[in-house]
Amino acid sequence: MILMEFLPNTQFMLHGGAIIEFAMLSAFFACFFSKKYQVVIAVVAVLYGISCVVNGFYIQGLEAFNTYTRTLESLIIIIYFICFQNKQSAKITNKWADDSNNWLSVGILLYYASSTLMFAFANYLLKIPLFIYKLIWMVHCAFLAIEYILFAVGYTKELKASNKPTELP
Repeated sequence: MILMEFLPNTQFMLHGGAIIEFAMLSAFFACFFSKKYQVVIAVVAVLYGISCVVNGFYIQGLEAFNTYTRTLESLIIIIYFICFQNKQSAKITNKWADDSNNWLSVGILLYYASSTLMFAFANYLLKIPLFIYKLIWMVHCAFLAIEYILFAVGYTKELKASNKPTELP
């Protein structure tokens, strides 16, 4: 709100924020894969960052919502999730719900899968009636709240798992 007083358009921040967000999510998912795939994920993250810069300065501009790169980000995150769940299904040593990373990844999937179309058409949504525009953003916020609830469950499970006393040999 404070920035809106000094800057008429804060859309340019979304372009940089997308790079940081994607790098962090890529790092999260990379933790679960071998070194070879970690390198692939790092290369994807760098290429995504470059595409954000090119999009911001040459394609959509910094004043517009970054619909191309946010949609691309959503699709890549969904692919990360599928690969992660495929790897998780190979190790069925405990119940799915007991693994905190499953809760975190499902929260991420739910948010990005539900937001993909909104990200793709965000600049066009500005032209629809205000009531519908607000409704779409309220649904988006609801999915974001669900993501945070799933994160809280995942963090709680991790905290409980890390506080379990270990047995001495």
